Amino acid sequence: MLRRGEVFAGYLIERELGRGGMGAVYAARHPRLPKTTALKLLHREMFDDAEIRRRFEREADLVAQLDHPNIITVYDRGIEDERLWISMQYVDGQDSAAVPPTAMSPERAAQIVVQTAGALDYAHARSVLHRDVKPANILLSRSSGVGTGFDERVLLTDFGIAKLLDDTAGLTRTGNLTATLAYAAPEQLTNAPLDHRCDQYALACTLFRLLTGAGPYDGPNLPAVLFGHLHGPIPSPRAARPDLPERLDAVLARAMAKDPNDRFDSCGEFAEAVVRALRDQVSTAETPARPPSGPAARPTPSPSPMATTEPPARSAVTMHATAYRRQLHTQDNVVHGCLLGGAIGDALGAPVENMLLHHIRQRYGPRGVTGAPETYEGKISDETQLTLFTVEALVKGSVRARSRGIGGATLGMMQQGFLVWLQGQGVIIPEQKFRPHSALAGHPELMGHRGTTHAAITALQKAAARREPARPLGTRTEPINDSKGCAATVRAVPCGFGYAVDRAGDALEHVFELGCDAAALTHGHPSGRLPAGAVAALIYLLCRGAELDDALDRVRTELSRHEHHEETSTALTAAVDLAAATARRTQTMPQPEDFDALGRGWIAPEALGIAVYAALCAQTVGGTPERIFGNGVLLAVNHSGDSDATGALCGSILGARHGRAAIPDPWRTALDAAPIIERLAADYCTEFGPTPPRNAHGEPPFDWYARYPG
Repeated sequence: MLRRGEVFAGYLIERELGRGGMGAVYAARHPRLPKTTALKLLHREMFDDAEIRRRFEREADLVAQLDHPNIITVYDRGIEDERLWISMQYVDGQDSAAVPPTAMSPERAAQIVVQTAGALDYAHARSVLHRDVKPANILLSRSSGVGTGFDERVLLTDFGIAKLLDDTAGLTRTGNLTATLAYAAPEQLTNAPLDHRCDQYALACTLFRLLTGAGPYDGPNLPAVLFGHLHGPIPSPRAARPDLPERLDAVLARAMAKDPNDRFDSCGEFAEAVVRALRDQVSTAETPARPPSGPAARPTPSPSPMATTEPPARSAVTMHATAYRRQLHTQDNVVHGCLLGGAIGDALGAPVENMLLHHIRQRYGPRGVTGAPETYEGKISDETQLTLFTVEALVKGSVRARSRGIGGATLGMMQQGFLVWLQGQGVIIPEQKFRPHSALAGHPELMGHRGTTHAAITALQKAAARREPARPLGTRTEPINDSKGCAATVRAVPCGFGYAVDRAGDALEHVFELGCDAAALTHGHPSGRLPAGAVAALIYLLCRGAELDDALDRVRTELSRHEHHEETSTALTAAVDLAAATARRTQTMPQPEDFDALGRGWIAPEALGIAVYAALCAQTVGGTPERIFGNGVLLAVNHSGDSDATGALCGSILGARHGRAAIPDPWRTALDAAPIIERLAADYCTEFGPTPPRNAHGEPPFDWYARYPG
């Protein structure tokens, strides 16, 4: 046993991480780089066992050839003092076997299965079987390159008994079972030929264990376990978790079929079926509408601002972030609804931006902006332009991470995209280290001059002057200016979309920080970036089915943990309190004069406060999703101040809450950016869905990488 402070093969030992029958693993400092590694040592008494030595060395050789973000990386291997060692990636976290079922929601388990399946399919495409998939070999990290919206990063480890599909070297002793029995496929127990489907069987058993806390065939003795795998009926996890969807039984039954030919074709197909079973689960009881705050009676909807007829009411879909038994929002529905809703709110407010209310009424009539066909032009402003560049950067960052196994480039890609946009505004920038690129440059509606904010322009000019487009200049620790304008808050909305398999809502802190980081590229004041973090977190929760008032409570709690939150917290509290007071006073939509106290919306806290107030009032008055959306965004744009920002934020909030059903078709069809919004939304859902595009090697295919190069 090595002690803290000892040096082995040049590595400084820090502590022991684990110990097994063949060896031990230590956290150790790399001899040349400032990083911690996992140093795996074979016990000295095993050194003379030729088979074990070959197996140990084979692990290093095989994993070194596997370059995937969900597979542990091997750095080096060697022999020291008659002990074999492997230097591997250190994971600051725990293995999934350490997570109790009470902390394992179906959504979290699905997230683990999806990432593990991606790693296995990648290995299988390179003719490598793992052969020992189990919870203890699936590591969970919250600090090691967690993707946007994911609760944690999954890393598959311990390829010690992995085998090449065409290998005939016989690295396993005759009659000596190498897989862990609780997760071993029947063909492994009978010495039958193996292929990639044995890993799928083990992954299905792993999912069973994650959800229930027990293996599918746990028994009092070894023969009972063996009999279960070979001959026993496939059990239902609902015996231990009645809340699980019935459809999941059929998915597990197929993946755990005794005959490999009856299983799914790939682990990814199995994972997709798991996600679909959870997504398609329908609540057996209709969730009642939430009453308005205060003692007001049931309100009656105000007249629709759009038309005399309205579409048939669609069933409400509600799901608290922790109530996974209720029907799940689909990612496609809420991403499209949010992006279209924000763009429409922007287009409604842009023509009256910074106009006084009485001037708006002089131009449009006593009701102000109504979105009537004769006055609604459907032209987005710079607010939506930069929002869509943000979506593109999020997709690029994910594609890059999957293709290279390197995360953390998303903010640099945002800055690159913004520099492309800056040139579209007629600003000449110095020659860069490499030319910033964006496929969106070919869309005039995203590049044309539609109004620009001084803070964004000057900040991006500073970034361009440094000539390093991929290195963010504005950060939270090194503010680029002292601006607290609202533009960065609008464009931070997509930071809240996250991954389709992330349904639990546990990544709130990460999403909040991503929104702050995205805003800090151009807005340095805490009140310029904290509202961006708040709106990203709000969108994140709404996209996962939370009620608006519940989501606001969680967001305000998260906001209060951040230094200099007071101005933003005060604005949100004022909006929530005023909406409650309005609900007690009237059963119809308020007038613009009723929220003068919230400000003009020129600074981010005020803009977010006005948007939240308008959304809460529309929710309280109620009606169909389309009517709620129309009432909310029209209230948000009809005021003296920054109407496009407040309209965009309110539209994003209500679009995320109600999805496509909220978007009035006349406003959508007249929107000049609708086609590119639809394409970006679809591409985002493809990349961040349960089965992003992969080629035969498990990597993004050429055409997908060409569309979103990193």
